[in-house]
Amino acid sequence: MNKFKEEENQFLLRIFSEALQSASKAFSQLLHKPVKVDFLELRNEIPFQVLLDSENELYYNLTTSVKGELLAKSYLIFHHKDAEHLMKCCFSDKDYSQKELEEFLLEIDNILSASVVSKLADFLKKFIYGYVPQLQYERGNLLYQSIFDEQHSWEITLSLHSVFLIEEIYISPIFIWNFSSEFVQEIINNLHSK
Repeated sequence: MNKFKEEENQFLLRIFSEALQSASKAFSQLLHKPVKVDFLELRNEIPFQVLLDSENELYYNLTTSVKGELLAKSYLIFHHKDAEHLMKCCFSDKDYSQKELEEFLLEIDNILSASVVSKLADFLKKFIYGYVPQLQYERGNLLYQSIFDEQHSWEITLSLHSVFLIEEIYISPIFIWNFSSEFVQEIINNLHSK
């Protein structure tokens, strides 16, 4: 698998950082509580070992295809306990249904993915948009297999490790991004033309 150079990684880290800061403001409005991005790290790899080590653990995987002039795909992955913590932040002690939890996670994915896509579109001056996200609820080993099987279709894959702090509760989703060769080339060309 190919990798970005350090300069390109630093640029993308800045893009993701700005996007997550914007998303945290939207989360604060959605939850009516302050949300802070407490940690952010970008890696040129997928944390497959995490999924393999927790093969019997359940995860919510929200997949968003980026379409338009350039193609990409993202996976926003929440451990089921993080998803439950998020719902408790939103609903306090009220009961909630599985459907409400899934709709809430889809809304979070919409906010996060749209923030990243918007920042990339502004920088590259390209028309790109996130398609309707798909949600899967599955064990770590099955999630690993479904993501792994798609890797040959993409030029570069990055994973973003972040921690959101919500009222002393830490939520740590895994955010994976796949980029097409055309997308990668646009990033490189734009960086070196400025």
